[in-house]
Amino acid sequence: MIRKTSGSVLGMLLAAAALFGGCATSKTEKPDPKPESSYTPPPSQPKPVAPSDSAYDKEWDMARLDTARNSSYLTQVEKDIIREMNMVRQDPKKYAEFYIKPRLAYFKEEQYKVPGRTTIITSEGAAAVEACYNALASAANAPLLYPREGLSLAAKDHVQDQGKNGTIGHQGSDGSGFQDRAARYGKGLLFGENLSYGNETAREIVAQLLIDDGVPSRGHRTNIMNGQYHYAGTAAGPHKNYKYMGAILYAGSYTTRNNPQEEQEERAREAELFATRLDPDAANWNIPALDTGKNAAYLSGLEKDLLLEINKIRTNPAKYAQLYLSQNQELAAMVSAMPPAGILAPEQGLYRAAKDTQGSLSERASRYGKWGGGMSGPIIYGSYTSGKAITTALADKFLDNLMDNRYQKLGLGISKNDTYGLSAALIFAVTYTTTNR
Repeated sequence: MIRKTSGSVLGMLLAAAALFGGCATSKTEKPDPKPESSYTPPPSQPKPVAPSDSAYDKEWDMARLDTARNSSYLTQVEKDIIREMNMVRQDPKKYAEFYIKPRLAYFKEEQYKVPGRTTIITSEGAAAVEACYNALASAANAPLLYPREGLSLAAKDHVQDQGKNGTIGHQGSDGSGFQDRAARYGKGLLFGENLSYGNETAREIVAQLLIDDGVPSRGHRTNIMNGQYHYAGTAAGPHKNYKYMGAILYAGSYTTRNNPQEEQEERAREAELFATRLDPDAANWNIPALDTGKNAAYLSGLEKDLLLEINKIRTNPAKYAQLYLSQNQELAAMVSAMPPAGILAPEQGLYRAAKDTQGSLSERASRYGKWGGGMSGPIIYGSYTSGKAITTALADKFLDNLMDNRYQKLGLGISKNDTYGLSAALIFAVTYTTTNR
């Protein structure tokens, strides 16, 4: 039997985060290939005889990755989808080697032929798999996804609706979008949705979305690897025309209505986010020289990390682009072309001015000290989880401010934002002396 696949994607920009969704629909041009990865699996492990073979599953800490195992409202396949996404988010290089690369052996031009399975006619053939392998081999890891009941209920609504009517796409028969469906059962921000048609197992559903055959933007892969998403709801069920479908609804933050446990978990996650400092990557950087906020007791862990990342990108933009921005070639090229700038020192008065919301930039800065030579005050909104993610957004939106060598002092304040998740307000200054602490 031969089955034909294709792909389309729905995308929009909201709160500095891309929200993608899609299903399998149209043939498009081949994407530009990325450099080969040098990652290889342990030689003691056998090569899987089929792309979805479980021979490598013992290489993972499944107890930690299976965050949905106690979610009684999910079926086993629905739990496994979350676990599978956590596998690739935890170690995209290993996932690419174990579960994506072996698929290349089963292509004959556009036909994907695994013995004993339905032959699939793809849009791009092996090129899409190669592009996926290369992208994951150089991708940064992302935080684990945790289940949310309200998101799963919203996903189930869509699966039941489309399964019965035989439709595809993100709009429900009642005109609802995925954000509307999520709002039925709780509140949150930064939503995205992935839809898969024709696959019954969690691994094949996730692999289809990662490979993203026929989708130039690779938006489904972007959703799976988006570090701003912390929660997911999954649903899987029969489909009138495609036999089977899966729906994944993502959120940056989300709590199900009348669910005290989820509310408590969300508060704990937010507290940990602000307090915890991440691995500074000391192997690649002179951390003692760059970590100028280390002893600033008024800064949170996240704010200290942001200052460290800003000093990294300022002192060696080309290295920063190579290490951390490979997934955005256009931004990496822009950052690499910037001349290095000096290390910034934190200033408590500017920190207080960044946290202050009353008055203009100069009024707020003057309220806590004396400034001279010029200032700038960019603000970034989004559901960010690290200083590196905020720095990447700053480079994308405010690169000239970020790399201006005139600036010597920095104030930064990160706060919870009910609309966007977080707001990061920064004040760069040429000179500044705090007078009001």
